[in-house]
Amino acid sequence: MSLVAPVVMAVLLICLSKRGGMIWALAAVFVVGGFISFLLAMALNRLVAPVEEHFAGAPGSIRAGLASSFLSAALSEELARLLTCIGTIAVLRHWIGREVIVTCGAIGLGFAMFENMLYSLTANTGVEILIGRTVPTISHGATALIMGSFLARAASGDGKIRIGPFVLSLTAPLLLHGLYDFGSFLLEVTEFPVLPDNPSSADYKLLIAPLAIMFFVTALGLVELGWSGRIVYQLRSTSSERR
Repeated sequence: MSLVAPVVMAVLLICLSKRGGMIWALAAVFVVGGFISFLLAMALNRLVAPVEEHFAGAPGSIRAGLASSFLSAALSEELARLLTCIGTIAVLRHWIGREVIVTCGAIGLGFAMFENMLYSLTANTGVEILIGRTVPTISHGATALIMGSFLARAASGDGKIRIGPFVLSLTAPLLLHGLYDFGSFLLEVTEFPVLPDNPSSADYKLLIAPLAIMFFVTALGLVELGWSGRIVYQLRSTSSERR
């Protein structure tokens, strides 16, 4: 069950972007690139652990949530994905050409597959994995496509690297990833109040914080989804123009 969401999304990415002619190359990128980025993220996570511990403060605090969301989660995973994507393009350039965006998206979904497999070790049922890990899988695929779009802009035709898009290829996904994880952390530590039968205005005010957090996380997810959907649409359009 941990394979269902990432595999289905990877197939949809290849089909919607009209990259079916590269299916075997992208399948290899999905599995091998995803596994390499997963291992690299775990290694980077160990490196940033002392830094996170220094800034975290008390367990369960806002500082701890920020440190965990942006360091051990966002920074480690997004940097691992960036390095894996660059390495994959350098090694497989004769097979995947300049398909930077789809390559990065496949690596992101491959990472999500192995992360789901890790979470499945502690899950009670396959349904729990399918439901609980679908949204994170979508988020990984979305931020990977956003990263790939900036990387594609960074690579100019004359062989030079544009610094602005290259920096954004890491910072934009990192910011989206970190904010989403931090919002999820706030949802976990914020108690949703139980209203009495006849709630007063003071009781309703207790709903403001959890509802605001829910709105923030939902809005951020929609931004990721809309941004990545636009990227796939552009990939599909450019493929049609080539024909």
